[in-house]
Amino acid sequence: GNLLRDKGNCTAAEHEYQLIETFPGPRGDQAQFARAACLEQLGRNNEAIDAYRRYLERPNARQALRAQQRLRELSP
Repeated sequence: GNLLRDKGNCTAAEHEYQLIETFPGPRGDQAQFARAACLEQLGRNNEAIDAYRRYLERPNARQALRAQQRLRELSP
């Protein structure tokens, strides 16, 4: 997913992240947050909001502060 995202293909990256976002630990944590960011970049803001909210439900979400910030900025 990261390689696809870095090449500017968030559509394909989002799909790759979705495949592993439920994994426990750092890999799943990163994938779930990155998927939300890709959804946002693709203009799918309602889906991004849902994804960030689900991300914040993770135990020990590593990027919780960034996710909360993104939610504040995306929410009407």
